[in-house]
Amino acid sequence: MHVKLVPNYRRRDVGRRPERARLPDTIQAPPFLHPALRAATESGVLVYPPLHPGESIEARLLETGDFLFTMFVAGPDSRPMRVFTVRIGGSAGWGGLGNQEVVYLDRHASISAKEAELIVDAITTNIMPGSAGQFGFLSSYNFITPDGWDSLCMIPPNGARPDGIPSFNCLVETDWYPQNTEFRFPLERGESISFTHDTPLGQVLFVPRVTLRLFDLAPGTNTLPAPRTPHAAESVAAPALEVGVVSAGLRGGLGRHPTHENRRAWLPQQTRFCPVVEDVHRFGALLYPPLAPTESAQVVMRDRGEMLITFYVADELGQRLPAFTARIGAGEPGDIDGAAITLTEHSGAYDEASARTLLTALFAGANAPPGVIGIRSAYLFVTPDGVDTVVTSLFNDIVRPLVTPLTTRVQTDGESQVLACWYVLKPGLTFSIVGDAPIGQAFFLPREEILSRDASPVEEQQFVETQEQYWAERATKAKTTGYGATFTYHYRDHQKARRDGSADALPSMQDEARTPPKREEPDAVKGNRPRQRNRRGPLD
Repeated sequence: MHVKLVPNYRRRDVGRRPERARLPDTIQAPPFLHPALRAATESGVLVYPPLHPGESIEARLLETGDFLFTMFVAGPDSRPMRVFTVRIGGSAGWGGLGNQEVVYLDRHASISAKEAELIVDAITTNIMPGSAGQFGFLSSYNFITPDGWDSLCMIPPNGARPDGIPSFNCLVETDWYPQNTEFRFPLERGESISFTHDTPLGQVLFVPRVTLRLFDLAPGTNTLPAPRTPHAAESVAAPALEVGVVSAGLRGGLGRHPTHENRRAWLPQQTRFCPVVEDVHRFGALLYPPLAPTESAQVVMRDRGEMLITFYVADELGQRLPAFTARIGAGEPGDIDGAAITLTEHSGAYDEASARTLLTALFAGANAPPGVIGIRSAYLFVTPDGVDTVVTSLFNDIVRPLVTPLTTRVQTDGESQVLACWYVLKPGLTFSIVGDAPIGQAFFLPREEILSRDASPVEEQQFVETQEQYWAERATKAKTTGYGATFTYHYRDHQKARRDGSADALPSMQDEARTPPKREEPDAVKGNRPRQRNRRGPLD
């Protein structure tokens, strides 16, 4: 499968090329987990901002709700020197179409105020000052994917930002949609985020567009039945991917079946107008722990290096009462097996033996290394030949403080494998596990090598022209809510037009008949691909 690279035409030939991510040598995870972590990390490509070596940028959300965007260059002593600062503010609403002004310009800089504003436009997008506090950055390259392939934007798997600032996940149909690759970060008042030439904005995976069909298998079954013939309407929308679901056999089959959900209750209502965000929510399946709806657990990482797990059971009034606690010291061998169990006055039917059995069924590992916790999924998957299961945190779970997720990729086509959602807790952080709430999200990725090549000049021009056509049409479809927020269903309209085979749909962007491709070069990419846009205003 081949992906085309299109430079950021607003700041062309500036910034690092996309490159395959590598698992950090300092990763904090059990050694047995490293192969699965490495497989997930190397599935996508890192993308970088359009910056020259020595340049860096910072976006700060002031207490007033305004953003300050500052560019720096390395001085003679290698320390950053401020080149210019642009204030962006004046609007707390959807779209962030506030005023923009240059508030500082180094008199020694060889650029004008107008050139500074052009640099800002080449690097930023979808800025929402005020209460929203969202700032978007553009990548140095955009992507065109083959027919039927989408781009999944996410934080770098197993390489989270040290400042703990989350980014939004998106899923974009980049085979027809001319999306500028972007990453958007929600900032709190007084918070800032910065990037250098070598700081990745995030990671892009390239995933096939499929209609996921989950069906139950008998316990112990690892063979999928013969694939059924999809209806014509289904095959037009996306080919069917049939994945078997089998109980993990933990605690008598307790735990919710994997589900889809296209909303996140903690996100602002404005995401209802952002289909690329909604689409990533229902991508794959949500995973649940092997707990009853009345059961829950709380994991606390203490400052002295020990982990405390408290298990709760709801009474007839729905009040959750602690049944027992498990203390796991720092670096103790056996982790869960060596936990110190303490029963409480509400322990009920639990004794020490049953408490240990429950802990073993719920956790795949705890506090070895310190802070790492693995929560088992109540159900496992059996995938078709050549398709793996990727397990990560819940997409767009941006509630602070963030708990660092670990992302794994497991081969599940030969047989079902133990699936767990892994997290790294810092001292003082708490993680809650509720029987009817998801612990993470899984999606399915084919083991297909991803190659890339530079788009030809004709293909680059086609990308820009298609983008201009899309935006021009989109401007005629804008709607306004009672609160004055603007939105459009233009993206959804094109999705439906392509499913229906309508002539009104935007043309495919990888028609090789338009121009002969340049010599193909493997670009150290294995996995999936990216997407995005650069223009302030509501995403659609």
